[in-house]
Amino acid sequence: MARTIDVVSLYPKDMNIYGDSGNVLTIRRRLELYGYEPVVHQYNQGDDWPDQVDLILGGGGQDTGQKKIIDDFYHRADLLRSLAADGTPMLMICGLYQLFGEYFETVDGTRLDGIGVIGAYTVGQNVRMIGNLVEHSDQFGDVIGYENHSGQTFLREGVQPLGTVDQDGRGNNGEDHTEGARVHNVIGTYMHGSLLPKNPAISDFLIETAVTRRYGTFDTSDQTPEQAKELARLDQAIGTAITGWLLAFFGFQANTVQSEETISGIKMFLSFLPAVGTILSVVFIAFYPLSETKMKEITATLETKRKETNE
Repeated sequence: MARTIDVVSLYPKDMNIYGDSGNVLTIRRRLELYGYEPVVHQYNQGDDWPDQVDLILGGGGQDTGQKKIIDDFYHRADLLRSLAADGTPMLMICGLYQLFGEYFETVDGTRLDGIGVIGAYTVGQNVRMIGNLVEHSDQFGDVIGYENHSGQTFLREGVQPLGTVDQDGRGNNGEDHTEGARVHNVIGTYMHGSLLPKNPAISDFLIETAVTRRYGTFDTSDQTPEQAKELARLDQAIGTAITGWLLAFFGFQANTVQSEETISGIKMFLSFLPAVGTILSVVFIAFYPLSETKMKEITATLETKRKETNE
């Protein structure tokens, strides 16, 4: 029997703008393909909190959505702070990213207190930051998404951003070139998209962290060959899509003369980025050499576990 992982979708009725529910669908599908049984709890204001929580996903919402959930959110604040401090993996997008900070002050001066999981505060502005975005993360590589927010979020000293952006006027606040935040195993970000279908490295970080915390190790011995093939096919399709998104980000247009900026971006895409990928591959191979003997050992171990399960 597959081992279960309990996933909480936080306030999906009111905090699910720009398709952020796609993050829940992605986590559920990738858990299944890794051989686990996801149990998704949709938690809205007034609902009972699940007995078991391994991973929490929250989306963005308009100001009206934030106001609808805020009383219940404060009611669950101590619980959420405790789970975050204990290492529960979480992904908070846009509006909930702001509320996981210290406070959000609107353009008219209205202040909405956050729960202080992330050392950051947000102030409203009249100009929105909108558009496709690529940020650079030390852990996850290039992260692709879409931002649309008017709040400027400033990280307190010592708080690690999710990544950095190259453009002015983008990211957390349009000034310091940071985007998102990392605290414990909590990720806050303005990246919609949905984010996780486009960025499997972040999906797998959340999944592996959740599984390891519950079961002690990330074990894929229950994964069938068909599931492994489907996961590989899915990742390959994502890689192809990322190529298209990056070309669009660099300003590429078919059947026309490309700008100098576009040409420079394509050169980097075809030279520097593959070189980095090659170096990382060599490092991974060096630390985990898959010799023929090692492959036979892995195959024998998986076959033994499958026989024990069938019995």
